[in-house]
Amino acid sequence: MPISGATAQLRVPIPEDAAVWHRLFDGPDVMEFHGGASHDLAH
Repeated sequence: MPISGATAQLRVPIPEDAAVWHRLFDGPDVMEFHGGASHDLAH
């Protein structure tokens, strides 16, 4: 059964997106969960 009215728009991530994601997930609890330490964001 198709879902009517559901839409999603996708776009290509830009460098600013990477910076935001890095900042959001750069926490000690998150990095411990992933088994490592935070690294600098490469440009």
